[in-house]
Amino acid sequence: MKPVQHLLTTSNKSANVPELPFKKGLHNLPLSPKLREKHNAKLIHDRIEPMVLRSPPTGESIVRYALPIPSSKTKDLLPEEAMIRKVIKHLKMVVSTLEETYGHCDENGEEPFVKHEHEELSLSAGDDMNSFLMCCSQFAAQLEETLKEEQNILESLFKWFQLQVNQMEEE
Repeated sequence: MKPVQHLLTTSNKSANVPELPFKKGLHNLPLSPKLREKHNAKLIHDRIEPMVLRSPPTGESIVRYALPIPSSKTKDLLPEEAMIRKVIKHLKMVVSTLEETYGHCDENGEEPFVKHEHEELSLSAGDDMNSFLMCCSQFAAQLEETLKEEQNILESLFKWFQLQVNQMEEE
């Protein structure tokens, strides 16, 4: 029967300290440059590097690299917005031209500015023109308000979409 070899339970070395792959005497030996490079590369390779986790990217950085979703609707929205702006501008020009021609009437019914050459117009024609100008002004204001609402809706949809993308990435 073979004799059993007992391992010593106490040791001079700590269990957590990794054993170096080279001997202590190698420090003092002169090495050629090629051997030094290999030796340094081996030292760097053998070291235990801690793992560093980066923070997840923010929504802005994700959106920056996101591919655009092709849609026929998005191409139509920009020309519609430009067309609405042109209509508003044109209506304002029409209103100002008509006010210069037929006079301006306040909401109280007072006429601060009236051209004398058009005084022979009947009151009904002037009243009709003033009501037309008021309608045009109200229509221009409604168009501007609608444009602002549409912009707010598009911005809220964009924020919601970003939130959905961020939630999908977290999962």
